[in-house]
Amino acid sequence: SLIWSRALASQTSAAIREQKTHIITDPDNAFTFRASVTTLIFKGYLAVYPEKEDTDGKTLTPLAANTPLNLKEVIPQQHFTKPPAYFTEATLIQALEERGIGRPSTYAPTLQMLFKRKYVNRLAKQLHPSLPGRILTLFLTKNLPRYVQDDFTAKMEDSLDDIAQQNAEWLPLLESFWKELKTSVEQAASVDINTTLQDALRVLEHLVLKPHKLSAEKPLCPKCQHPRSSKGNKFGFFLGCTHYPECKTTLSLTDNKEDLETPDKQSLGTDPSTGLEILAKKGPYGPYLEIATDPVKRIPITAAMQKSMPDLETLSILLSLPKPMGTLGDDKVTLMVGRYGPFLKVGKTLCTVPMDRLHDLSIEDVPTLLQEALDKKKKK
Repeated sequence: SLIWSRALASQTSAAIREQKTHIITDPDNAFTFRASVTTLIFKGYLAVYPEKEDTDGKTLTPLAANTPLNLKEVIPQQHFTKPPAYFTEATLIQALEERGIGRPSTYAPTLQMLFKRKYVNRLAKQLHPSLPGRILTLFLTKNLPRYVQDDFTAKMEDSLDDIAQQNAEWLPLLESFWKELKTSVEQAASVDINTTLQDALRVLEHLVLKPHKLSAEKPLCPKCQHPRSSKGNKFGFFLGCTHYPECKTTLSLTDNKEDLETPDKQSLGTDPSTGLEILAKKGPYGPYLEIATDPVKRIPITAAMQKSMPDLETLSILLSLPKPMGTLGDDKVTLMVGRYGPFLKVGKTLCTVPMDRLHDLSIEDVPTLLQEALDKKKKK
């Protein structure tokens, strides 16, 4: 039905609407009021593919020019201008088409690259620019402005079409383009990355930084008492000690999770099974635990562990994983740990294991855990 209606509508005439506007002013022209209404006078394609009209039956009383009006009532109402909605994949492609950017064959690879390099995040079907995406945009618009203008691709397409139609020579065009591009890229490549990050920090401060952290944060480093300053890298913005590299204390300013505000590392105690020190550290992909075994063992610190760190015995078990548990039927059972905590791998099936079950977990408990995981999945 929908396909038939759309197909039939595409072959019919356009709808015709009439828009009426009344502009009302006071005798001194100090105030201007405007009222508009749109009326459908010819249905056209809407006869077979109706759309919701937003007039709600509103009409305007016919008025002649310079008709005097009496003020009956003043109704104060405040309206806020809404910012433009974020692009979705469909509206982004539509905008590219309208502005002549790229061709249909390039739209899908463009979207794939945006997601692959994490320049945007998809939230409720909307594409929200990520921090790396914002920084890249600022860098390109400042250092390579010509090549990110909306009409650059469209103009280039026109030039290539002229060559294809033998209305222009290809060599002078490519020579001119290459010389300008080479010079622009060399100049952009000479820009210091720290300068770019500091520029981005100034521009994006109100968007990405944590206001409560900036206002409540002590100006001195908790480890060496040297001043701290706002800095940035490809993972985000942070407060860094000015006594770096002697002091590597940092505090993230852009991560929404609770930070493990530590210097370079923090000792959590001694592993009861090996006697080695268990350290909490911060890496480019988040906080993690480390123990100096041979080879060095590292596991991620989960969000639950950040809120409440388990005892040393539990940490010792986590750091000893993966651990074979035996077999269940023809499937091997292995106790493992990942970014969301401990889990069982039974053949190709994965099952979460609660922290409080680690100490006395045996192969006999596996069927129960698998059934609990299956029941929980069914409830969802």
